Amino acid sequence: MENKIKLITDAASDILHKDYKDIDVVDFFIYDATSDKEVNAKNVDELYKAMIEEGKVFKTACPTIDTYYQKFMENFKSGYATICVCISSKFSGSFNSASVAKMQVLESHPNAEIAVIDSKGNSALEMLVVLAIHGMIKAGFSYELIQININKLIPTGKIMFTVETVDYLKKGGRIGKVSAFVASALNLKPIIVLRDGDIGLGGIAFGIKRTLLKTLELVKSHFHKEGENIKDYDFVVGYSSDINAGENFLNQASDFLKINENDVLFKQITECPAVHTGPNTLGIAFLKKFNLV
Repeated sequence: MENKIKLITDAASDILHKDYKDIDVVDFFIYDATSDKEVNAKNVDELYKAMIEEGKVFKTACPTIDTYYQKFMENFKSGYATICVCISSKFSGSFNSASVAKMQVLESHPNAEIAVIDSKGNSALEMLVVLAIHGMIKAGFSYELIQININKLIPTGKIMFTVETVDYLKKGGRIGKVSAFVASALNLKPIIVLRDGDIGLGGIAFGIKRTLLKTLELVKSHFHKEGENIKDYDFVVGYSSDINAGENFLNQASDFLKINENDVLFKQITECPAVHTGPNTLGIAFLKKFNLV
């Protein structure tokens, strides 16, 4: 019997509809920060090229209330419950847009089943939340049980990443507690940690090699401190403009953390997060696996 649940996420999750035909992805609007003109890039590599070669800076605007309303209504009229996963509400108005749209639908259709989930994440971490729900739907979990389970899993999630420069985070207004960090001429790199919906500075290191090693040391330290088994978690390694650097980090992470490389998703950071992190970004995210029992 078909599980009558439709899954929606915003594009901050790095989920591509072509990879998951049964996940509906709602796009953000991307603008040139100088001209305020909307950008219609064919793919994220075009954005990175403009950043690197032309010094372009971009900004995003969240999906509209009406966009979510139309999708929620379409699902309801087709006899489906909706679970919608959004980027951390501390980063964007996407969660608020979806929440208002849900209220509008319920005003006229109080029996509609619509769950709007604050992933407390972004990029690869939000992706893990979406894919956990996707797995639960495939496993036949009920609409109610999925919400109970995902609300238990979300606090276990974390992402650690480093950027070439914090300028894009600053310009995008997502610098948060990292604002105290100032990159110096000595090639210091920040290790940025996203947990519980907000970002903070996890540390700094000299040069990219040391920074990535220290990032993995922080991951290992997290599991030791929490007393958790690393094999009970799903992982994503994300890269931005340099796939070779991403593959090297994937290999390094697999070796250092002693996890099978085939069990780690390897994904390019897509347009919405790319605007705020910039080129030459590398990171690793993890979330506890859901229990099939």
